[in-house]
Amino acid sequence: MTATDRAQVMPKPGHVAVRLRLFESAGDELRDVMTPPWPQWVQRYYELEEHQDPDIAVDAAAITPSAAVSALSERLRNRLVLVSWTLGVLQELGWDVALDGDSLIASCETTPDAALASLEHAGVAGAMCRICDIDEQGWPLLSWNG
Repeated sequence: MTATDRAQVMPKPGHVAVRLRLFESAGDELRDVMTPPWPQWVQRYYELEEHQDPDIAVDAAAITPSAAVSALSERLRNRLVLVSWTLGVLQELGWDVALDGDSLIASCETTPDAALASLEHAGVAGAMCRICDIDEQGWPLLSWNG
């Protein structure tokens, strides 16, 4: 998600904050795995399922509801594993984490440049791009109240 897709986070003065997305709406999550064009990993998943289920025809965009929910289950599991790992790294770096609706907001008293350098050094900045809002350069969108 880009900065224009979500409302900006307003951290405390002198703090940087980033929004981590846990879930989209149930309809959006299901639509992504039920309606082509599918992400490449979903297509491969359905191709594997096609060998076991005669009701699945990937070339004809015919899938079963059970295959779609199974694909969504994999997607959510992988996302939550990534969120869990990311939160562990952020906590080790001294970031605070709070729930904000369907998202988590991580914040730290620092500047955006220092925060990004710290996240890159810890090896988490790139992975965060899969689960957080991103800026125009493709990095985690760090809101700053300085």
